[in-house]
Amino acid sequence: MEFTEEEARRLRHLLAGVNADPKAAASLFYGHLFRILPDARGLFVSDMTRQGDKLMATLNAVILQIDNWPAIEAQVEELGLRHVAYGVRPEHYEPTGEALRAMFTQMLGAEFFAEYEAVWNKAYDALADTMIAAIERRKTTAQDAPTAD
Repeated sequence: MEFTEEEARRLRHLLAGVNADPKAAASLFYGHLFRILPDARGLFVSDMTRQGDKLMATLNAVILQIDNWPAIEAQVEELGLRHVAYGVRPEHYEPTGEALRAMFTQMLGAEFFAEYEAVWNKAYDALADTMIAAIERRKTTAQDAPTAD
């Protein structure tokens, strides 16, 4: 996946907007996620303030390096594999993307976000596709592993 300098600049601009109040951004994200995917609430057993901090740190880590995808691709794959251990399934990625879009829209305003929506969708699709592909490869590898007789 490649991102142009302009796309990276736009994504960083979105990030700066939510970094103005990261606790509110995380609260908006999780509030929306739990409304559209109530079962997801059970995946979070830790302190939600700490979880929100992790969400924002992850968004920052990825978006700040998005224009160097080869450097972060392995990290994104590992992130996907870690999320399996928490109970995240591939079908959770679509509502997660919706909740992130809602967070950006609420934090930045619908008109503002609309200008950046295409590049955000490209970035989220790259992240989700990479994470899901890593999960699928892990399943395939486990299924293909020889069994002891």
